[in-house]
Amino acid sequence: MQYRYEQVAEILAAKIRNGEWQIGQKLPGEIELAREYGVGRSTVRGLMSQKIKRSWKIRCFCSLRSER
Repeated sequence: MQYRYEQVAEILAAKIRNGEWQIGQKLPGEIELAREYGVGRSTVRGLMSQKIKRSWKIRCFCSLRSER
């Protein structure tokens, strides 16, 4: 069984991989994501700064950018 934050991390990563979130697109804010997935804001912040950021470059103001 996965922790909820791991499930959310997989969902967010899938949105990036499948093109739902495009390069240069502003991503939903922490509060919006927290409400959508039923987790705390700090959980979303941790995901953005730890798990997702390792594979995809996400600027601190939550825009996806390409690796150049």
